[in-house]
Amino acid sequence: MVNDTEELVIYKYSWNTRYCGYASSKSAAIEGVKKHYLYGEPEENEDEMVLGTQWAEAQDEEGWRVEPHTIHAVKILGDLRGSFARKETVHLIWQCLECNQYFSDDAEEDIVSPVLVTCSCRKNEKFYLVEFERGGNGE
Repeated sequence: MVNDTEELVIYKYSWNTRYCGYASSKSAAIEGVKKHYLYGEPEENEDEMVLGTQWAEAQDEEGWRVEPHTIHAVKILGDLRGSFARKETVHLIWQCLECNQYFSDDAEEDIVSPVLVTCSCRKNEKFYLVEFERGGNGE
């Protein structure tokens, strides 16, 4: 089970060719764009980093894009630490198999195993499906 690979379709979102994130569904990717720190109208925003709110309809148009990509995610074990019941911040702890670095991602109370995560070590994005148990430290 663990270290098996699963083929998944994810939706990457970008501004033109600038990759900004991914989600497991097209609607979640659109929401990701709308919550992204680069999303907004430059002339209406004090933050000089915002890029715009327009969506690219064609390849040669400027704007946000959501595109499906097939990936292969390796299944690994992780650990949920903290307690929602005690109002603590809960973290999903996992380790990249490529660079051996540990990561700690904030978890919401509705988190469900497995969780899709990524590591960009060695300039190639690696996707993992982190499996964990609820209860114990995580609850």
